[in-house]
Amino acid sequence: MKKLLRFFELILKVDDSWQVDNISFEDRQMAIDVYVSPIGGHVVCPETGEEGSIDDHRQESVWHP
Repeated sequence: MKKLLRFFELILKVDDSWQVDNISFEDRQMAIDVYVSPIGGHVVCPETGEEGSIDDHRQESVWHP
């Protein structure tokens, strides 16, 4: 499973401050769910470079190409 998670990190270009935690496949909807989480206690904004905490959690979001 670790190799599969790493594969998704590579193809989705997940940077070193995040990790893919889980992947699930929904056969009926033909959808792959990828769950990511930050590594460590802080994250860095890619636009401003400002550091922030991960205390603010959002609901899950869905991305469609």
